[in-house]
Amino acid sequence: MKNTTESILKDVPKIIIIIIAALGLLFYSQEAASGIRDGIALTLQTLLPSLFPFLVLSAYIVNSGALKPLAKGCSFILRFLFNLNENALPAILMGLIGGYPVGAMTTASLFRKNEINQNEAERLMLFAVNGGPAFIITAVGTGMLKNKTLGIVLFFSVALSSLIIGIVLRFLSEGEKSKNTVDFNLFKKNAFTSAVSEASKSIIGVAGWVLTFSCIAGLMDALGITAYYSAVLKGILEISTGSRACAGVLPLPVLAALLSFGGIAVICQIKPYADECGVKIKKLLTFRLLCAAISAFICSQILNIFNISSDTSTIIPDKIAFSAFSTPASVLLILMCAVFILDVENKREKW
Repeated sequence: MKNTTESILKDVPKIIIIIIAALGLLFYSQEAASGIRDGIALTLQTLLPSLFPFLVLSAYIVNSGALKPLAKGCSFILRFLFNLNENALPAILMGLIGGYPVGAMTTASLFRKNEINQNEAERLMLFAVNGGPAFIITAVGTGMLKNKTLGIVLFFSVALSSLIIGIVLRFLSEGEKSKNTVDFNLFKKNAFTSAVSEASKSIIGVAGWVLTFSCIAGLMDALGITAYYSAVLKGILEISTGSRACAGVLPLPVLAALLSFGGIAVICQIKPYADECGVKIKKLLTFRLLCAAISAFICSQILNIFNISSDTSTIIPDKIAFSAFSTPASVLLILMCAVFILDVENKREKW
């Protein structure tokens, strides 16, 4: 009887959440639908163009080993700064410029292939997760803040914070832990086809979380919360729609912290990869928060040192999804296409 009572009590919070969610969807269905529409627009106009190509490229890089020559040239730097072997380069690179879940996906793929050991995978999962320049500089800076310079400041703050975390984590390395035993030949076959398949599965997951939290954001609007607290809550929940809410409302260092944290939606996106690499959720959240604090500090220092005005009070947040085009992203896509072509040509010669 006691065990039954305890079991029921454990389920009470879940039941309360279900009831609240059901009532919210029932009485504020229009607001929920509006949030979903915003999420769909954001997914189609921003996330898919900026994120999907990098998901494909990161999976292809890992499956084909296309960056191995470059990784060998960077082996000393990787060992000196992060105490990581040369195979970790794709995760760091794609984590910095690919977008939030790309670095985590790349890390899990490298661990799955036995290219990095578990300790290396754990540390990479804690710092190789960032917003890419296409989102931060172009969508947030140019599109939402109407100021590309502020977008550059935000991206530099977020990227530098992650690299600092990576350098600090080098002193927590414990040598090799267990490795996966996966047949490498499985990844050699149809590397590009496998990459597209993996990326498609990942983007569906990303879109699902964005739509879910966009719906929650729509319900929040119906509660009449003030713009400041609404912006903070939306930024904590889902950073894409949250950034738009924060534009012109929150100070730039706070926005840098939210971008570095990534939001609960990003945590949910990378959690399956973190679980695969043995990273517990508490540790993941702790380092995301630490990274956010460092980003805010770096951002404030950059603004002070270079005397950059961060006044965005004249910005009126709207519901337009912004294009994710950026020069760095375009250059990387061109380079990766060249790598793919060269890799195909080399395989043809072997055939």
